[in-house]
Amino acid sequence: MGIIYSIIKYKEHRQKKQDQQAREEAAASGAPPPADNRESAGAWKKGTFEGVTYNYLYIKPSEPEKPVFLLLHGFPNGPSNYKHFIPHLTSQGFGILLPELLGYGETDKPQNVEAYAFNPMCRQIAGILDAEGVEKVVGLGHDFGAPLIARFSQFYPDRVLGLVLGGAPYNPPSPKALNVDAALAAIVPVLGYENIGYFKFFAADYAPAELEKHLDSFLSIMFGPPAEWKENVCQTGGLENKIKVDHLSTFEEWFKTQDKEELTAYLKKGGLTGPCMWFRAAVSPVNVGDHGVIDPRVKHPYLYISPTQDPSYPLPMAARQDSLCDDITTKTIPTGHWIFEQDHEGAAKLVLEWGKAKGLF
Repeated sequence: MGIIYSIIKYKEHRQKKQDQQAREEAAASGAPPPADNRESAGAWKKGTFEGVTYNYLYIKPSEPEKPVFLLLHGFPNGPSNYKHFIPHLTSQGFGILLPELLGYGETDKPQNVEAYAFNPMCRQIAGILDAEGVEKVVGLGHDFGAPLIARFSQFYPDRVLGLVLGGAPYNPPSPKALNVDAALAAIVPVLGYENIGYFKFFAADYAPAELEKHLDSFLSIMFGPPAEWKENVCQTGGLENKIKVDHLSTFEEWFKTQDKEELTAYLKKGGLTGPCMWFRAAVSPVNVGDHGVIDPRVKHPYLYISPTQDPSYPLPMAARQDSLCDDITTKTIPTGHWIFEQDHEGAAKLVLEWGKAKGLF
């Protein structure tokens, strides 16, 4: 549980300091000291929704007028993606709802690809909100969490105040499953290189076993220099070939030894089968039923954060979404793919300034 505990450890430490300061101020004024409020530090909980058990972190807003941020993570780092980002929100009084998504950690890991369709997962997330009495949220998603939170905003528009996507731009529902070869054929003339060749490997039946066998190599590449991603990740066969010879990239400076140790332990315990199911779902027809059922336009205020060093979804790929959105703001951030870890402070600044400008809080 180390990787999960670290997400709220800072919050608990900050709460203790605030309580102590309040006691000192109360003593100086002669007022009675405040009671401890450990609930505000948040707690990991389990709940079952439509027969699926989720593990999730809920932190109530410390300022009741502030909304809750619903944070949806991506592949492969799970909820640790936000462990440094969360304190920037909670310190400003906002609440947090962070589910371990399907296939990760202590949440269920179904083996049928249909379970990973957006529609049922959105219903389950709505169930978590209901269980905690949260009516509306600011939705934020990174990597695979981005399309999921976008769909949530379309299936449950009255429950979303605004939308933030990081690293993966909005795509409307499609009447066809993702065909990676066809997508690359259209993208390469624009970018001059393949950007999502990794989909083919991650969606393969044998991928989880290979990733688990060569975990050190896999993580070093994923959290290594973004400049190496074109060859090592984005290109078809690049990642698969690299890990099979146990190629080791140099971890980025921001990805500390503790981060590596916690993520390694997390993935060794939970495995990669569940996380890879998201790619299998993406190349299957499980989501085609959404086409024609929900409004393909993004109606909510929408902030897209584009990482300038990430070759998988460079800004030209994101420009296509502008015509599909009623109120889009695009901001760049000088990071690789891992926006909310590499520059958590800068990302939080963008999110909070945008939300305030849009009158969301």
